[in-house]
Amino acid sequence: MSFGRAKIQTLALKGAFLGVLLLVLFVFVGQSQAATGINQTIEFQGRLLNAQGALVPDGYYNIEFKIYENGDGQSAGDTTGSPAGTLLWTEDYLNYNNQGVKVVNGFFSVDLGSINPFGTSIDWNQSVLWLSMNVAGTSTTCSTFSTCSPDGEMLPMQPLTASPYALNSGQLGGLSSTQFVQLGQGVQTDASTNPSIFINKTGSGNLVELQASGTDAFVISNSGDVSFGNNSTTHAISVNTAAASTAGVALSITAGAAGSGTTALAGGNLTLQGGAGGGTDGNGGSVNIDAGAPNGTGSGGNIDIGSQYAANVIIGNNTLASLSFNSQGIGETINGSSTAPSALFQTTTNSGSALE
Repeated sequence: MSFGRAKIQTLALKGAFLGVLLLVLFVFVGQSQAATGINQTIEFQGRLLNAQGALVPDGYYNIEFKIYENGDGQSAGDTTGSPAGTLLWTEDYLNYNNQGVKVVNGFFSVDLGSINPFGTSIDWNQSVLWLSMNVAGTSTTCSTFSTCSPDGEMLPMQPLTASPYALNSGQLGGLSSTQFVQLGQGVQTDASTNPSIFINKTGSGNLVELQASGTDAFVISNSGDVSFGNNSTTHAISVNTAAASTAGVALSITAGAAGSGTTALAGGNLTLQGGAGGGTDGNGGSVNIDAGAPNGTGSGGNIDIGSQYAANVIIGNNTLASLSFNSQGIGETINGSSTAPSALFQTTTNSGSALE
């Protein structure tokens, strides 16, 4: 049954779509992701008139609904606008499947998404979505909508808008999604003057605990201590290689400076220590200090120990097993005098005598 395509489109906007302007506001209520128990359908109501503006006969009608993204909603298929529309979702209500839309006194009501669930086909978090409606009479023998002699999509299409509740469902605690750290979403931009991540931990648990395949990989304790959790992998703290034609940048590790006061307050100690041995008679880990490698004919970097503020330099203790030098070509200068390494380092026995 055809109601006169051009006329029904105009009249439908005055009748059926007039109700849609109010009732389609349920759209985002059903699609809120804050709670999984919310009904994932859209309640849509309207009133259907014929080409003369009279009510259509009561009965069950074949109706097709579509949702487009972008476009201007002014053409069949939403082909106009910049960019043109893209069809995201279609749902057919057919008498052939006993799913026709019941119309009484011109009024009808459907739950969009009840036959063809929206799933992930529609991104509700964007501003340009159009709903189209197409009526195809009351035939019970057409098995697909296109064979039911449809009148064509009613124009202009109806923009989908959100109710006040739905607008709030796009937020959590009054904050938008851009104000939360998102996983696996690429780089997020934070143009504010606030810290990008600011957490005031009041409980006793760790501040940060990151895992890889169920094993701790990086942990920041409640007191700010940092540990690398995966003990089967060698770890590194380094600065990325500089860009072309750019010198490398320094990396400084500094213990805490003492605060102000009226008494002498020592600065914090900085300890570099190898790992403790384990098992039975296990050796402790080594501490390796080396300068940067040269490139081409350049020279390796220097190792400066106590060259700026040190009052004393102490190496080893009275149980030191050995102190070795790679002596070929090595000499030291103290106050302008060249001195062999053996004269620079001493250890003492338990009785206090010096050993060179």
